[in-house]
Amino acid sequence: MGTELGFDPVAGPDGIRLRHCPYAATASQSRDIVCALHHGIAEAVAAAVDPEARVALEMHDPHAGRCRFTVAVAEC
Repeated sequence: MGTELGFDPVAGPDGIRLRHCPYAATASQSRDIVCALHHGIAEAVAAAVDPEARVALEMHDPHAGRCRFTVAVAEC
């Protein structure tokens, strides 16, 4: 879900912020479905790297472009 898909992500100490939602019009009508789909994709990617990884999604107004993913991994 990178720049090439239109999300304009930026990684920082507080997670990965999506500065733009290319599906804002649809998400404003069906936010739970659109955001759950992207959350599931992020979880699958994280699990491929570390099966113990957990991904959380902080959802905001899709037109505001402030959604944030955080990834937690198990300590060794």
